[in-house]
Amino acid sequence: MIVLYFLAPILFYKMQNAALLVPGLLWSREKPRRIKIAALAFFLITLALSLLEINGAPAALSASLLLLAYGLYYMKRPFYLPAILFLLLFQGGLLAFRGTFDPAALAPALSYAFTNLIFVASEEAFLREVLRKKLGSGFFPALFLGLLWGLWHMPFHPSADYTAVQILHATALSLLIDSVYDVSGLPTAIFLHSVHNALPLTFRAAFSPADHLLFFCGCCAFSFFVTKVTAAKPERSYYRRKEKDEEDT
Repeated sequence: MIVLYFLAPILFYKMQNAALLVPGLLWSREKPRRIKIAALAFFLITLALSLLEINGAPAALSASLLLLAYGLYYMKRPFYLPAILFLLLFQGGLLAFRGTFDPAALAPALSYAFTNLIFVASEEAFLREVLRKKLGSGFFPALFLGLLWGLWHMPFHPSADYTAVQILHATALSLLIDSVYDVSGLPTAIFLHSVHNALPLTFRAAFSPADHLLFFCGCCAFSFFVTKVTAAKPERSYYRRKEKDEEDT
């Protein structure tokens, strides 16, 4: 399964949306038939639209809205607000330091976040419910997961600068999500990933090389703090709890 995961961006390096749906396909193998069929159907639709060079945004938005309605209906745990506020304030603060907030860009950023929700959910479902389950939780497993996740993006833009930025942000986001995943589950992971992708669109700014490193260090600090706090108040593990209460997807 890991081999298929890394083959996706190589086989579909010119069709990134199709490649982003492969992790969801792999995740759906152990799910009920209706989820398998839905994952396969949207992958084939996206692949066909990419091959025909037709704009796939309307189809992606429709799938994302259906996923959102389905997810909210079955979601039993609330979003983990401290992590969301941290990301908004920290990433937003770094962007504000480099530029200015653009209110006119808020609508396109929200549109981007909703349209790409299906692709983010595909990535997160595989990363958290397949890879994380194999690698385990904690600082170093989350760091390694983030490294694999960052390298996965390399075939789309095979350059040293792009790969370095992807690895830094993937490991940072992986640490942030991993630190709260056991108490918040998949919805918070998807939300954090979406916010991270869409937030830069609302600023007339770009990260400097130092900002990328600072973002990584900030997420490390948040992960360390939350891990220490939750260690003092241990909860049942996510997967053990899920056996009794199937949710999140």
